[in-house]
Amino acid sequence: MSAFLSPLAGAGWRFLSSTGAVLSGGKLFTYLAGSVNTNQATWTDSTQAVQNANPVILDSTGQPPNEVWLANGVAYKFVLTDAAGNTLGSWDNVVGINVTSFTQSEWVTSGYVPTYISATSFSVPGDQTGILQVNRRVRYTVNSGALYGTISTSTYDGSSKTTVVIVPDAAGLDISVTLVDYALISATHTSIPVSITGGNATGGFNFLKGPDIASATTPNIWTSSEGNVISITGTTPTTGFSAAPQAGSTRTLIAAAAWPLTNGANLILPGSVNYTCAAGDRLEVVAITTTQFRVSIFKADGTPVIGNSGTVVLSATTASGQAQIDLTTGIDATYDEYQIRLINFTPGSNGDQLQILTSTDGGSTFANSAGNYAYSSMGNSTGAATPAGTSPASTTSFVVANQVAVSNVLAGSGINGVITLSNPASSTINKAIAWDVTYAPSSGTAAREIGGGFRLAITAVNAIRLKWITGVAATGTVKLVGIRKTP
Repeated sequence: MSAFLSPLAGAGWRFLSSTGAVLSGGKLFTYLAGSVNTNQATWTDSTQAVQNANPVILDSTGQPPNEVWLANGVAYKFVLTDAAGNTLGSWDNVVGINVTSFTQSEWVTSGYVPTYISATSFSVPGDQTGILQVNRRVRYTVNSGALYGTISTSTYDGSSKTTVVIVPDAAGLDISVTLVDYALISATHTSIPVSITGGNATGGFNFLKGPDIASATTPNIWTSSEGNVISITGTTPTTGFSAAPQAGSTRTLIAAAAWPLTNGANLILPGSVNYTCAAGDRLEVVAITTTQFRVSIFKADGTPVIGNSGTVVLSATTASGQAQIDLTTGIDATYDEYQIRLINFTPGSNGDQLQILTSTDGGSTFANSAGNYAYSSMGNSTGAATPAGTSPASTTSFVVANQVAVSNVLAGSGINGVITLSNPASSTINKAIAWDVTYAPSSGTAAREIGGGFRLAITAVNAIRLKWITGVAATGTVKLVGIRKTP
């Protein structure tokens, strides 16, 4: 693009002082039109191959040492001072001769010759920290074209150069960098409104959904490119988030998988308990401080995370012919008490009994040897005169439905009730299990059994197996529920 001769100081101009004396050593500054100190480069001829100094220093005859040519389509402001810096004149909105129209670019041609340092840094001659300010946008030209970034530091060495470090939008600098332009709007005293102290909106705000983020120990959900709504993929447990830009910042997160969250001082979850998201769960994150976050969770299935009774449903398993139902996740030190809720849990064989086994290795093995358990149970059924009981002192499992077996012939005849596991993570006491169940042993009858006992070992229990003695788990639902600790 060709430059155009300036109508002011362009060719053959001689400047005089207010007294008519030759303005030797005078200074002619060129700025972007309408600005105070936004430098705008000029050139020595129409090819734009060589830039003039800014300011142009007038020679002993009061003339510029070279002609002054202006960029096409750019309006300039000229300021003339004497050698001591006293302002003698100012002319604004000056354009090149024969320029019939122009548009104001949002980028200012700096005139600086950059020296490549690294993919994120360059230097320019002199002290340019007043122009190349922290947070100001820059455009730099390399062989592949124009690229963009934001200044993170700008430091003058006190003698010869300013070193600038940037955060590139995409590709960084390379050795071919030739030009560095800066944004028209300054990073300080900007004309762009940067905060709103209050008021009422007159329309809706449409927030951005950003790209997906993989789950991590402390994922970064706050970068501007991520948007306000983010999908979290993966199952890596999270204990917090990276630092927020300020207290009060918010994000909406959508879980794409079984994503575990660990409650703690800096990640405050409902009920102050750990939670594993299901796909579709929505999380609202609020930064209380830049490093402490409160999370509200809205489950995809519509059920509350914390029930009115202080319970948390950890898992739900549907019986459909399994040899056994193993509860291998969720039983740990998070809760002092767990419930296993049985809903029409029905055997595949008529007249069956239910075994309860425990594991201390996450379900790799389940204790089933003589001497592992001791329990007592009492049951009664329709038409029986008195309840009957059993109390094996040393046995291979807990057995439910000791007195009257469970039918699978009648619809809805399976076990309904609760099995309670107390203090499973303790390493100082035997693990207590109790149950209270109701079922139908035959047509037109009903039975109830209550029982309880101990796993005869102090090792922490972290998995439970439910197994029918002779058949499979045919139908019904098994829910694992944590009972929230009392504060």
